[in-house]
Amino acid sequence: ETSGVEFGWSIVAATVLLRCGLFPLMVLSQRNTSRMAHIQPELKQLQKRYEALGTPSRQDQMQFADNMKTLFQRYNVKPMRAFIAPAVQFPLFM
Repeated sequence: ETSGVEFGWSIVAATVLLRCGLFPLMVLSQRNTSRMAHIQPELKQLQKRYEALGTPSRQDQMQFADNMKTLFQRYNVKPMRAFIAPAVQFPLFM
């Protein structure tokens, strides 16, 4: 006859091990999110200048994309990095 305590501790241990394994990904994602929030004023200013053009030409669209890419590189922001941690965690905690 078991009380289920051993089973409960195995769940706790598995959860702690998964969290410890995923911790670096969570930190990476949080840093990237913080950097993204830091550049929001500059990004909004860039978008306002782009929207002020009305109907932009193809060249204006390419220049806007290049400006965003330069801004992201300057602050070491990778927008898709925010989705790494949830994408890895989803199948594990399903």
